[in-house]
Amino acid sequence: MPLQTDTYDLNDEAERLKEECRETAEKLAPLDAENPAAPRLQRRGNQLQSQLDGVRWARSEWDVDAVTLGGLTGGEYGHVEDELPAAGGPGARRVYYVAKGTVDAPYLDDDMDFDACIAAASGLPIGYLRWAEARIDELSSVTEGNEPRFADWLADARKEQSTDE
Repeated sequence: MPLQTDTYDLNDEAERLKEECRETAEKLAPLDAENPAAPRLQRRGNQLQSQLDGVRWARSEWDVDAVTLGGLTGGEYGHVEDELPAAGGPGARRVYYVAKGTVDAPYLDDDMDFDACIAAASGLPIGYLRWAEARIDELSSVTEGNEPRFADWLADARKEQSTDE
C-alpha cells in the first residue's frame, strides 16, 4: 500500500512543466557561461524538457487524461532494490521504481505481477519515466510538502547571502 497517491491530470502537468521550463530559461538567460549556476540551470531545463516531452507523449499516445502514482513505503522500495539485477544502474532503477509506483495507468493491468509491470514500464519513453519517477519520489516523502526541505533552506540562505553583499 503506497504512502500516498495522487492522480495527475496530464494537461495540467504539461502546463506546469512548460511554466517551469520558462522560469528556468529566464533564470539562465542573463548568466554568463562561466557562472557556476549556469550548468545546474541548464541541466534542470533539460530535465524539465525531457519530462514535458514524456507527458506530451502520454497525452497523445493514451486515451486518458490522467494517471495515478503512489509513493513507495520502505518495504516497497526494498522490494525494488531486492528485485533489481546486480548490474542494474540508475536507468534500470528508474524503470523498477516507476513499475512499483504506478497505481493506475494505461500501461498496467490489475492482474499483472511485478515482472510484467517491469516489462511494461521498460517500454515507456525515457521522458515519461523521468516525469513519473520525479512524481513518485515526491509522493514517497513523509512531509507531504508541509515542512521546509533542504532546497528551501538553501534558497533562503542564498537570498540572505546575496542581500548581505
